[in-house]
Amino acid sequence: MPGDSGSADWKDQVSKALAPLRDAFGSVSSQMLDGAKGMVSKVRDIEENSVVGETVKQSKEQLNVVLTDVKGKVDEVQSTVNDQVKDVAAQTEFIQIGLREANKYRREYPEAIVGASALLFAFPALFRGRFLRFALNSAIGGGAAAVTVRYLEIQDRKSS
Repeated sequence: MPGDSGSADWKDQVSKALAPLRDAFGSVSSQMLDGAKGMVSKVRDIEENSVVGETVKQSKEQLNVVLTDVKGKVDEVQSTVNDQVKDVAAQTEFIQIGLREANKYRREYPEAIVGASALLFAFPALFRGRFLRFALNSAIGGGAAAVTVRYLEIQDRKSS
């Protein structure tokens, strides 16, 4: 078929064009492998040398002792922090209960939250007799509360 010979020619041309890259890659990878082997053999020679090797071994041992000590202290501090967090959680349990109740109320009556926020935000203007400012503050307070309640509803749906 004519199409097959054309694709075969194209593949041969690409193969010929990539041949130098393939050779270079093979050369570089063999050099890297030789370099790594040389590095490992030098490290082994250093460790086998009595003076330098002993120094390296002692340094490793001292480092292991220090790391073990640090890990022990980290574990101790972590357990202390966990104990303190448990104490704080126990002491503030009544706050958590109140927040859960407020969140439950917010889910059941979002309109009441928006209305109460609007009135609370606008009340000082009404008290002073500034009716235009009262309307403006009602819109601002109610709008902010509506956005907040809507955001919390979205977060509830995401977590469900």
